[in-house]
Amino acid sequence: ESETLFQEREREREREKEGKGRERTMKRKGLTAAVLALMLALGMLAGCANSAASDSDQASSGQQGASTAHATERTITDMAGREVTIPTEVKGVYCAVPTGEATVATLAPDKLIGWVNEPSEEALRYLPENFAKLPVVGGWMGQNVTANIEDIIALDPDVIIYMGSGKSIGSDTSIPDDIQTQTGIPVVVVSSDLADTATVYRQLGDWLDEADRGEQLASYYEKHFADITSK
Repeated sequence: ESETLFQEREREREREKEGKGRERTMKRKGLTAAVLALMLALGMLAGCANSAASDSDQASSGQQGASTAHATERTITDMAGREVTIPTEVKGVYCAVPTGEATVATLAPDKLIGWVNEPSEEALRYLPENFAKLPVVGGWMGQNVTANIEDIIALDPDVIIYMGSGKSIGSDTSIPDDIQTQTGIPVVVVSSDLADTATVYRQLGDWLDEADRGEQLASYYEKHFADITSK
């Protein structure tokens, strides 16, 4: 009898653990869904800003044309502490990991020139029409490397964006260093942590010559992400 009672108690403990596990999973799924919805909202915000930004860029371009020539390159320090020389004018961007694509798609959609994975039909419903025509060239997803180096080089991006965990982002830069060596294209590293998203928008906004939009999206993200995480 005592053995049976002990077994029943053990089963109760297991059921309690499973219940708590399901509760934690539901919370994580809820936060993920909320963040994805926020990213979609950011994309819509960026889309609405495109027209005004274009007019502003044209005016700015005219002023710059009248001034003396600027340097064609500059050296920046990325979020992994690496010094990277990038063009002052970035027209094309390839993201080595899928997480970077969502950020660039909302920040500078006209500069994204290729996909790591083919977007789903559902995702394409929320993206500009030209995104469906972008080539799929693979990428770096942990141990799963699908990148086609020749195809990436053929895309001729000005910059490659690599995202890594903010907690260990500077401790091992072998992957971005290797990508840069293989392609001969500057690779900048930014954090994939949700808490760093606003900083990433500001950094990429500076590097991709989209500073105003980067600040706009960073401020929007900070406000709404705080609302989501406080609930």
